[in-house]
Amino acid sequence: MKRACKGESKHGPSISAPKTAHRYLSAEFRDELRRKAYRHLVNADFRHTSDGARFPKNLTELPIFGAIQHVRWYTSKIFRDEPHDLEPFHIIGRYVFNAILMDRPGQLRDLATILELCGPPRSFESNKHIPWIYYSACTALKYLDNGTLPAKCQVLEEAIRQRAIDEVLLSSPPSGLPGEALAIRGRVAMQIEDITKYRSPRNWAHIFRVPDLRELPT
Repeated sequence: MKRACKGESKHGPSISAPKTAHRYLSAEFRDELRRKAYRHLVNADFRHTSDGARFPKNLTELPIFGAIQHVRWYTSKIFRDEPHDLEPFHIIGRYVFNAILMDRPGQLRDLATILELCGPPRSFESNKHIPWIYYSACTALKYLDNGTLPAKCQVLEEAIRQRAIDEVLLSSPPSGLPGEALAIRGRVAMQIEDITKYRSPRNWAHIFRVPDLRELPT
């Protein structure tokens, strides 16, 4: 793996900022990249519907998914009787009503699966199967949101580092014991070495192509 970026500032610019801002720095591109990242984190098309088909990759952008997310995230407001948008409740209600009316119990099983996909972070084992596209997109966003166009090698190294951190913390959540931070840094370093040697993608070109990051400087 190319290590030309080693030692550079994590979010430092790799090239001078162009006079005309690159399209990657636009709010529209960054918002779309955020959607792509979340799409790959959820990985909906790795799960099957009740009739055996795969859920669509863009499930995260469908109204029913957004409605469930809204209800989960705003539970505290709901129970405190604070003002909140009722449309998500109507969307879920229509979905359930339609399943009952059309005698489609499979739709209710699908609703349970969507609820699971909206849930908390995965376990350590399932974290290993989160696509590298998610990590490359999130890493690029850290730079782009700060107005910096990163080099591909910067994205590559930081993506590996972030995956290592996630795997270490998910495998053994911090307990707050004295000296734990130092131990975690050591484990992260070992995890980075393991990922770099044995589990990093063979085709990084694909990892940059799918989220439309091919134009990043090398």
